[in-house]
Amino acid sequence: MMATMNVILNGEPATIESTTLQALLEKLDLHGARCATMLNGRIVRRADRGTTAIQRDDVIEVISMVGGG
Repeated sequence: MMATMNVILNGEPATIESTTLQALLEKLDLHGARCATMLNGRIVRRADRGTTAIQRDDVIEVISMVGGG
């Protein structure tokens, strides 16, 4: 069983089991979506999401790109 931790996700308190940003995106079903990620106020590049660890009390922002006209 994976340990849970409390974080702030898109401005709201959340309890997650993910250990990396990539794992979190997969859990949120956003792993294939065009999105931007920030961790504690810093932009995390797509290439770095798999190695970017999430810690307790981190502030995570996931911004989905939406097309339109």
